[in-house]
Amino acid sequence: MKIEDARITSDLQLVIRQIEGVYSTNESSLQKYKKLVGELSAQIPKISWRHISTKDNRFADALAFIPSMMVDPTARDIKIQTLFLPSINKEECEDVDVMLVDSEEEEQVNKAADWRTQLHLYLEKGEVPRNRLEEHKLKSRATNYDLRDGVLYRRSFMGPSLRCLTRKEGIKILK
Repeated sequence: MKIEDARITSDLQLVIRQIEGVYSTNESSLQKYKKLVGELSAQIPKISWRHISTKDNRFADALAFIPSMMVDPTARDIKIQTLFLPSINKEECEDVDVMLVDSEEEEQVNKAADWRTQLHLYLEKGEVPRNRLEEHKLKSRATNYDLRDGVLYRRSFMGPSLRCLTRKEGIKILK
């Protein structure tokens, strides 16, 4: 498999300018890297280099974040794949047997123990628990959430906010 077209983006303008030859590369170790990049990029017929601002570099930040979450220290490669079509057909899922047990009593207990309740009250009315430690935890967690039109959303690292659902709403969506 040969790469025919590539667009390389970086938030380091200096590096892009050095690769393009606009800026000179004086340090010997960087000259070796520049030579390697030149050799590899010569193998790609259509290659473009582009500088983007740091604030627009969220995808690279996300990719840089992935290795910090890896559990296995021997893992060296991370494969990123974009799926343009679902990996399974909806028709394949229709044969699945699911048994749901709904109980009024369980629903009342779950509603009282809903993890979103404290966040919702804090963001809407500023109510905090009496325990100082719990108050600190709540305020710390609340920085990751927004309340819009009475609906709780979690801020996402990659862009759009994520709506916080009840267990019942989650099950309904999964059906």
